[in-house]
Amino acid sequence: MQASVSGQTVEIDWIQPDKIEYARGMVTKKEIPALVKLLDDDSPSVRATVVQELSAFRLGLQEELSRLPFSVNPIQKRQVDDIVAAQKRECLRQAWPEWIGQLGRQNGSPQIYQQLESGLTLLSRFLHDWSDGEETPCGPLLDKLAEACQEAHGPVNPIRLARFLFEERGFHGNESDYYNPQNSNLAYVLRQKQGIPISLTSVYMLLGWRLGLTIEGCQFPGHFLSRFYQGRDRVFVDCFNGGLLIREADLLRHKVLKSDLIKRVVQEPATPASIVQRFLVNLIRTYEDQEDDEQGEFLKELFEQLNRLPAGPSEKTTLQKQAGKVLSPFSVGQMMTHRRYDYHGLIVNVTMECQADDTWYYRNRTQPRREQPWYHVLVHESDQVTYVAHANIKTDNSLESITHPLISTFFSHGPDGGYLRNDTPWPEN
Repeated sequence: MQASVSGQTVEIDWIQPDKIEYARGMVTKKEIPALVKLLDDDSPSVRATVVQELSAFRLGLQEELSRLPFSVNPIQKRQVDDIVAAQKRECLRQAWPEWIGQLGRQNGSPQIYQQLESGLTLLSRFLHDWSDGEETPCGPLLDKLAEACQEAHGPVNPIRLARFLFEERGFHGNESDYYNPQNSNLAYVLRQKQGIPISLTSVYMLLGWRLGLTIEGCQFPGHFLSRFYQGRDRVFVDCFNGGLLIREADLLRHKVLKSDLIKRVVQEPATPASIVQRFLVNLIRTYEDQEDDEQGEFLKELFEQLNRLPAGPSEKTTLQKQAGKVLSPFSVGQMMTHRRYDYHGLIVNVTMECQADDTWYYRNRTQPRREQPWYHVLVHESDQVTYVAHANIKTDNSLESITHPLISTFFSHGPDGGYLRNDTPWPEN
């Protein structure tokens, strides 16, 4: 069959729907376009078989998809996205422990930047959208930008580099599409010249490293910054706002920020682990807003693995706050649904890790990890109380009220009809 693409005629080898079973295990890369065309076939069995065949190509599939000689329709795009996302989750899940292992083995200055770039490259591969064309690695893009800076200015200092990046090259904050997950994809940021504070700061840091400069990250609450030393003074750079230079005294002048914690955060450089973890925080929030549970829960797994690493006192405090936002988004008085068993309930008590004894824990059929928030839940339309791990529940806004005999013991109704927890203590045992 012939198809016209951009005025050119291309040959597509089609697989007939009634022949798809015979093709299993024998499909070649040439036949990927034909398989994609069948993703919106009327037959569920054909669609299921096509998904299985495309999944078998593993990561080689993305490169072939980027070369499709036609535009996919929304149904085909959604199906392909799901296949590719599953493959990339598995790839990143396998690579993540090795990268974390590197963090503990090397602590020198060059290694810190290498570790950061390696971690962000893994995330970039994970976030790459196959429909944007073939993936461009972060490293060559940074190399090219560093060479351009050297050709234009020769040796540079951090201030000169900031001007090059944010004035001459036009890198800027993506205010109009701030919550786009691609803003956390360093390769996308380098191509589009826009991103969020932490991704723009990472570009600035890694570019500076290539040019022999020491530029560090700063875990400033709510707005990631970079910093460098000018003599004995620390100078901060707001990469989201055009490379704005900020003196440390000005940074700490606001009354809200006058605390020992903030001062320590300003003084301590951010580690590669904490920077990548903050990337994950942004992505998790984005996927939760998009109600993409699979992507969000997967990234929480990566976040938790990083959360076990040691950190400085102020950095640990900052990360604990981030962990609270990511790992414990459910609160007392919130309605939920169990992911596996589909029952509805009301959260009545929260513990930051499993408090049950070993006998109870090992009788649990699923045995989720202990080191995560656990919730006591009043089960709707029963007299049961369950103890559930964070990973097993999701928000439920489908019910107006919960029916349970203990509701009046622990709750009163708020002005908006929600549940307000009273002072009745939850029994320890």
